[in-house]
Amino acid sequence: MNGNRYTVREGGMESLTDALKLLPEELHNRIGLANNALGEDTGRALAETLRLNTTLRELELSYNNIGDDGARALAEALRRNTTLTSLRLADNALGEDTGSALTETLRLNTTLRELDIHRNYHDLTGNLRDHDMPLCVAP
Repeated sequence: MNGNRYTVREGGMESLTDALKLLPEELHNRIGLANNALGEDTGRALAETLRLNTTLRELELSYNNIGDDGARALAEALRRNTTLTSLRLADNALGEDTGSALTETLRLNTTLRELDIHRNYHDLTGNLRDHDMPLCVAP
């Protein structure tokens, strides 16, 4: 499912997350929602979806202003998720606190192999460099 560069209207993300809960999971293993100005509320809604979903492998959320609250909710959900292998959070206004939350998540989640966090605050990058997982952190 690819929604990159499309405008998701108000209420659209709630509808999308509700639909994902109802669809057979084999129909959605990659979701691309880059550049949709989704915001923190959507980050939290997608986090709830990640808690329930068992087949989603790739989630593209770059350039969406997910912010710290949305990204921390995603980090919390990923502590329990065992299927997501790629999460792209480039250019989402993430800060140092989110870096700490993602660092802890990476210690607990052994499935996630790609985390793209470039174009976020520099402190976030510094917090994650010590982890063994290959990260895309270039500006």
